[in-house]
Amino acid sequence: MIARIADYYRNAKWVKWIEIICFPILGLWLIICGYSFLQDDLGNSKGLFYVIAGSFWIICAGLEWLSRNLSVIGRLVTNVIETLLLVAITVLIIIV
Repeated sequence: MIARIADYYRNAKWVKWIEIICFPILGLWLIICGYSFLQDDLGNSKGLFYVIAGSFWIICAGLEWLSRNLSVIGRLVTNVIETLLLVAITVLIIIV
């Protein structure tokens, strides 16, 4: 069952496009929110964390777009980096 789900995910092209389109939109939204927090209260680190998390979202979208043209090992490396960045994003948002 898990192999069938993984095979479907590997073959689903629309999933990749959703990640390529939604990640930058979420990243820009977080950057804008973080910048507004930084403008409102300079002593608050919430805005800085949002800006960093938004930048990581945009980097994840770039890595996802780049991984289409890489070999199997390159895709594995970009997937590991994306996973680590997504964990870092989650931690940054939870900290705030």
